[in-house]
Amino acid sequence: MGNSSGKHSTACKEALSGLDSNEVETLEKQFRAAAGRKAPQDKLDADALGQALGLSSSRLSTSLFKALQSISGAKSKDAEMAFDDFAVAVTKATVSARYERRSFWNLVVAGHEGGSAPREMMRAVIEEEVSRGLPSGASSSLRETIVTETVAAAFEGKGGDSLTSDELEQWLMANESSEAFFADIMQGYFLRSTGGSARPKVQMPTLSRPSALLKEAHLFALARQMPRHCLEAPWKLLYNSNKHGQSFARFTSKILFKGPTVIVIRDKGGASFGMFAGVSWRRHNQFYGDASSLVFSLTPKCKVYRSSGVNKNYQFLATNLTSASCANGLGMGGQMDFWGLHLGDHLEDGVCRAPCSTFSNMPCLSSDAKFQIDVVEVWGCVPTYVADEKELEAAGVKRKKAKTWEEYQSQRDGKTILEGNLEGKAVLEAAGRTNYSADVRAADALMAKEKAHMQGSQGGGGSDSEDYDYE
Repeated sequence: MGNSSGKHSTACKEALSGLDSNEVETLEKQFRAAAGRKAPQDKLDADALGQALGLSSSRLSTSLFKALQSISGAKSKDAEMAFDDFAVAVTKATVSARYERRSFWNLVVAGHEGGSAPREMMRAVIEEEVSRGLPSGASSSLRETIVTETVAAAFEGKGGDSLTSDELEQWLMANESSEAFFADIMQGYFLRSTGGSARPKVQMPTLSRPSALLKEAHLFALARQMPRHCLEAPWKLLYNSNKHGQSFARFTSKILFKGPTVIVIRDKGGASFGMFAGVSWRRHNQFYGDASSLVFSLTPKCKVYRSSGVNKNYQFLATNLTSASCANGLGMGGQMDFWGLHLGDHLEDGVCRAPCSTFSNMPCLSSDAKFQIDVVEVWGCVPTYVADEKELEAAGVKRKKAKTWEEYQSQRDGKTILEGNLEGKAVLEAAGRTNYSADVRAADALMAKEKAHMQGSQGGGGSDSEDYDYE
């Protein structure tokens, strides 16, 4: 090898011509290292391949080796591969178009094109990918939880212990990062020598304060699908219905123009689910947003659903619409008369209907299609985000300024229009509608104390966002 390129087969020379000189040198060097010998006639077997790549499953090592043999074009299917055949296979598996990488993934997991994937093989692949994706220091219990939930989600509603080729295709569509897994680890070891993977570890987000709904395994699942800029700083709690009161007005005041957000809901049936909005929430009578939007279930199964690309009905928020065809509230996906996920404008109930054309394979996420809301949390994924005047102007709004000293004091002190209006309060109570103002101010006072304490001990990382009024 090395300077003996003239001895390579024609197919090998053609494959190597698609690599630069450093990649060719690394491939030859790493092949010798994996084979454990130094002579040019070295051969590599399945066990040596698995050890070189750090695969924990011998079954997976054997399946990967056979897949490489299959695409190498070699006539002989011995228990070992020579460098020339291996070089052809590696370049085909790594330096290839996306659909070819997906085909190779299917070849490894299912054994042949159109084959089915046994549960044991799916678990081995998922466990390998999760282990490599978790950040350093992650606990074994976290890994086991993620693997178990991911395997359960893959086989949910399936009839047997194997996934058909169509089911595999659907799974890969929902887990796009997986299709390049084998290509990435081979490229990392044999072409870049980066220790067995060309892919970075998943950057798991942290929370500025504990969540009643989001667990570590949930954050890992979300992080794999979310834009990287939403994972770089601790998420800030913008709204919690237990602290801020179950008031839609309070809810919207906390989330308007706060950049990307994650909204998590637990209904009174015990299901936890939610949505990721890639752009700021704003009031509008039409859908807006972008394809980074996600919906997800957390319990009883943790699963994330990506945009289908069928339509652009991502985000919707309205509070003063009078048309019967347009419901006030906050929604994501579907149509205005058939919402994917929608929270009513009293923040007491919602609907979730499936199928939803906006998100691929989305089922009903809630306990029932019509659900009662128990708890809502909203997390700001870019805590330093502040809407600039250009964004506000494009949305047709501006920050509201107090016109009088009394109005300024009222805004500062958190007073509402019902403050001192005993008759108005009585009307609300008679209608069965709770006046949350006092509870909200009590919660704000408590959070102010928490904020002061955290600023003294941690630099204020867990504080809630500032409130702005818009007009």
